[in-house]
Amino acid sequence: MGEVFVGWRRKIGCVTLMMALVFMGGWLRSLTGIDSVTFYSQNPTIVSVSSVQGRFEFEMMQDTEPHGTMMFPVWWTTEEDVGHLPFLVALNDGDPDINWEWQRYGFGGGSIAAPPGETPLAFLVVPYWSITIPLTALSAFLLISKPKTSNQKKTAPPAPNDGGAAR
Repeated sequence: MGEVFVGWRRKIGCVTLMMALVFMGGWLRSLTGIDSVTFYSQNPTIVSVSSVQGRFEFEMMQDTEPHGTMMFPVWWTTEEDVGHLPFLVALNDGDPDINWEWQRYGFGGGSIAAPPGETPLAFLVVPYWSITIPLTALSAFLLISKPKTSNQKKTAPPAPNDGGAAR
């Protein structure tokens, strides 16, 4: 088994394959539920990273009041339908509250309108496939490709002296 991990390509290939498998697991999990972690800072900024419906959603908003002290991140998960969650809505093209700045191939960015007196929520959407497929391809290349052989000519070792001492 030790000969599998000879060389840096094999080691990096195994690491990227494990990363691809972790992202694939997150991708499958996001199809049946929501996982989210929210970070609160001392200023009124709230940053949230969510895994929902086959994509990562990065959200940032300004709270109306500063928190004053640093708070621990809040993790939550649910397997319920996301249609009733205003903060983590399924980002559909037809939703009038969503202002898409750009949207292509599952990627996107924009903002969601907020009630009067509050700031809008800015978001960035990154699909899982854009991370999983390149990691899988890179790991396949690193694990399957043969290392290049050196074209350098080997020099003959110096001939030993007859008497053993240099003259």
